[in-house]
Amino acid sequence: MTAAAPIHLRRTKIGKIVLEPHAFVGANAVILPDIHIGEGAVVGAGAVVTKDIPPWTIVVGVPAQVMGRREKPKLHL
Repeated sequence: MTAAAPIHLRRTKIGKIVLEPHAFVGANAVILPDIHIGEGAVVGAGAVVTKDIPPWTIVVGVPAQVMGRREKPKLHL
């Protein structure tokens, strides 16, 4: 299949990607359809995300694996 093939002949899955507040996606990361990136999560550059990422988690690699956790900032009012 090439990029020039008509869209109706492609086997492309379409779905939502939800990116919660304070989340960050690094350069050239790939996020598959129907994925939820939790609040404050970080997706490393070049990672391939195949499943939901919990809040305040750092993921890297192909496929994306949990590397660590971030601490949720405390509000000082």
